Amino acid sequence: MLFNKKKQKCLKEIGLRVQLGHCSNDCCLEPSPLHKEFVVLHTTGINKVDVDACNCPECQLWAGAPKEQLLHAGWFPVTDNRPRTCATTDMLNHFLAETYQSKTTLYDYYMALEKLTNNTGIKPPNRYYAFRHMVHKYAHILMLKHAGRGHADFWVEGTQQGKLAVQCICCPQPGVNLPEGWEKAGPKYQ
Repeated sequence: MLFNKKKQKCLKEIGLRVQLGHCSNDCCLEPSPLHKEFVVLHTTGINKVDVDACNCPECQLWAGAPKEQLLHAGWFPVTDNRPRTCATTDMLNHFLAETYQSKTTLYDYYMALEKLTNNTGIKPPNRYYAFRHMVHKYAHILMLKHAGRGHADFWVEGTQQGKLAVQCICCPQPGVNLPEGWEKAGPKYQ
């Protein structure tokens, strides 16, 4: 946000354009603008920005699709096709830490983001449902990552029920922490 004594303006209104995915430091010759009302959620608030994806033939293999360019920049899109709302991975990690530690609800966290933006005099667009979807999607992907499913043969589709659960190291498991022949031991030792 830019502040002066008369009027507050968002960065989009003063001409900021974010260029994604270009493979060199010079300007992209074929920028492809994303949605005209593109919104980024960050820990500082809800921000409208102009975003261009790189569409140069020489950078296309490196840059990838717009969704991949957003992910490379640390922006997590709501949808895979034609994204128009993103949350920074910093904000998603911050929310997950807040909710695990202080039990902050998703609604309360979003309202705080809206207040951070709205207290400057700028009415932010309502992206609560998009934020909710991003948080659930991001938490699910983190759960798959922590379970080591990123490089499995069938990734998500091949994950069977219960395979993401953390194994209890105290519970007896044959072949893991029980000696061979344990079933032949007397009832006192079983």
